[in-house]
Amino acid sequence: MRQVLALDDSHGGDGMVAKKEIKTIKDLKGKTVAAQLGGGASYFWLAYVLGQNGLKLSDLKLVDMKAGDAGSAFVAGKVDAAVTWEPWLSKARETPFGHVLLSSDRTPGIIVDSLAFKPIF
Repeated sequence: MRQVLALDDSHGGDGMVAKKEIKTIKDLKGKTVAAQLGGGASYFWLAYVLGQNGLKLSDLKLVDMKAGDAGSAFVAGKVDAAVTWEPWLSKARETPFGHVLLSSDRTPGIIVDSLAFKPIF
């Protein structure tokens, strides 16, 4: 694939929500975290954020869910944290137990939408 155009950079539209007692990324160790696994922006961003904080994916109890489902599961109180996007970031803030642990505005250039083509020559 050849990337030919960067369309936009996620600036706060994606993020990680967590229970209020989880105050840092390092506090996620051993916690149940919902995220879309096996590729894609959520997986890549989660792995990047963990690596920046000295953790690995294997340090978490991961539950494979699409980003919207992960946010919904968090708001329902079924997981300790979730990698999701709006409107789930805002909905997590509205719960008595949740907050946005980290949003993509703190990691500029990591979640980027782009246009790519497969070369045919």
